[in-house]
Amino acid sequence: MKHKLDDEIKDVLRKNITLYREKRGFTKYALADKLGVDHSYISNLESGKKGITLALLYQLSKVLGVSINALFSDNNDSEIIGNIDTMLKNLSQENLEKIERIIIFHINELEKHR
Repeated sequence: MKHKLDDEIKDVLRKNITLYREKRGFTKYALADKLGVDHSYISNLESGKKGITLALLYQLSKVLGVSINALFSDNNDSEIIGNIDTMLKNLSQENLEKIERIIIFHINELEKHR
């Protein structure tokens, strides 16, 4: 039995795939090549005519440089946080500490100007 929620989730996912593909400057052909699928699959995925496996969803998130959560989010704040999280995951502890100091400094500066 099909639920309305299934359609809503599929709609958010297809919109986000298109959004992130375009933000990264990928054509449907280029994204298909990176994923090892036919370009028609990307077209069908973005139009909601095809589903996606978990393995391909994982690969897609890596190619697009976003978290899986960001692909399912209709909240721009989640997108930004997910993208930051993805960027930070590969940094060393030393670099994470530097970034933490930078963030604290800038948050304090923003608070001063409120």
